[in-house]
Amino acid sequence: MKVVIFPNDPLIAYLEKGELKDRYFNPKDLFDEVHFITFSDKECGVSDIQKTIGEAKGYIHRVDKLSILDMFFPNRRIKELKNIVKDLEFDIVRSYNPIFQGYFAGVMAKEFNKPFLMSLHGNYDLDIRYQYFKNKDKRYLKYLLSKVTVEPKALKFTTHVLGAYKFAGKYAIDNGVDEKKVSIIYNRVYFDRFRPNEETLNKDNIKVICVGRLIQEKGQRTLVDAIPKLSSNISFTFVGDGEDYDLLQLKVKEYNISDKVTFIKSIPNEKLAELYREHDIFSLPIQYGGICIPALEATASGLALVMPRPVHEKNPEITGKYAKVVENTIEDFVNGIQEVADNFELRKSMIEEGLKIIKDYSGDIMENNEADLYKKLVSESQ
Repeated sequence: MKVVIFPNDPLIAYLEKGELKDRYFNPKDLFDEVHFITFSDKECGVSDIQKTIGEAKGYIHRVDKLSILDMFFPNRRIKELKNIVKDLEFDIVRSYNPIFQGYFAGVMAKEFNKPFLMSLHGNYDLDIRYQYFKNKDKRYLKYLLSKVTVEPKALKFTTHVLGAYKFAGKYAIDNGVDEKKVSIIYNRVYFDRFRPNEETLNKDNIKVICVGRLIQEKGQRTLVDAIPKLSSNISFTFVGDGEDYDLLQLKVKEYNISDKVTFIKSIPNEKLAELYREHDIFSLPIQYGGICIPALEATASGLALVMPRPVHEKNPEITGKYAKVVENTIEDFVNGIQEVADNFELRKSMIEEGLKIIKDYSGDIMENNEADLYKKLVSESQ
């Protein structure tokens, strides 16, 4: 089988961030050929991202970078894309968002009468638009425009929607997609890689890790502001890069806490698993709903979690069953992290409960589910 994929970002961005995961774009090596359509000025080669497509042959078709004008005048793009895919003899189209890539993927699927699987990795109404509006971010305008232009059309084109968690899937249902056409398949975390440290739990010097893009909505500012108020035996590692990097560095310097904080901009996924095992607590004051990949990885790695109460949900998805859930404020994170750090038995019980629950969300199960969904959609279209 062959698949045409419209990824969220240029593939070179995955490479530069170290986010190359085994068979990410080709679950269970289902496809013989994987064709990527990327909108970029610069792109990597297929060999650079081969691990993400497993044993398949890969092809990257690069077209010019997108602009807001493409929301209103898409015909030039559509003509170009049709010329690219017309001879590929593909079986299914996949996009990873409902915006530009989702719209153009949907048009190609309809044009060539193929099934279209869209995956959602966020709630575009209650996460992105809500947070950008709340934070007075100028990018709100772009997403407001997409709400009334490409998104409704992309959702209408879909054969099926794959939500990376329930809160993401809710966006599709809230915008008119039949609930029967929405499946929830969580991000893959493989337990042969992400596994607990076999050594005895640390009781004294406690290490907290925070993994995620360094942006306002991920909440790293809250953690940095909390560090000076925590006991001296607690240190922090921040993994990620983003527009908040310089701001966070400045805060650390102003608080005079450089000896307690380590920043790692990028790390290969294999090394990340090892890094988790060197820590005791995972914390991320994220303002988005659902569940992020690092929270699943940290759970599988045997860490205790301190997580915020979501804005639009009663409790965090999955992690609410075993994490220390606090209000998303500096003081509450100070109190929550300090309590978990000080109470060895509490930390131990949280970790045990997390490991028990996470078994139902293993990467092998999720990969099988995704491959089965692909096969079902292709079979039903024939």
